[in-house]
Amino acid sequence: MGLITTFHLASGVHTEIQHPEKTSFIGRFGWGLQVDQQSTSHELTSNWFHIGVPYIQSDNSYGTGTLVRKLHLNLELNENARLAIIRLREGRNMRHEFRPNIVGRHVKQDFIIIPDGEANVHHWHGGFLERHPFLHQPLTIEIYIEFLTGTPAGSVTFLGGGLDVISWDNNHRI
Repeated sequence: MGLITTFHLASGVHTEIQHPEKTSFIGRFGWGLQVDQQSTSHELTSNWFHIGVPYIQSDNSYGTGTLVRKLHLNLELNENARLAIIRLREGRNMRHEFRPNIVGRHVKQDFIIIPDGEANVHHWHGGFLERHPFLHQPLTIEIYIEFLTGTPAGSVTFLGGGLDVISWDNNHRI
């Protein structure tokens, strides 16, 4: 039995907007989704965005399910858009949350869920599977963007998102 890590990527084109009525521009291009949203001088506005990530669920001697090592996000923010919250959701359950507080730059970053030193089956003791339970339902990356006041309007371009998943090679089944 050996551990195999695979990367499951979803294009930014497939990003869903929770409240499209709040936006001032939506553009779907071959390389991603661009969303502009204007805040008033008195109040910030915000929006949630969702990227469903396809993955292969594995069967293994420790149980059935998937372990996610890293969440990868690739997006661009202008000077009036803040990446406030990133969540990994399994079905209706929120499993991990990050609060990066990033404004005005290209974000091409891994967010660590299971540190490299723990991503080895021989280190799975001391409550490892309680801290990192197997996931069994569809996985979604949720992104919360705050659109700041000022000119130009806040803008975010979603280029993609992905998950680094741990699988097992049991008789060549992954």
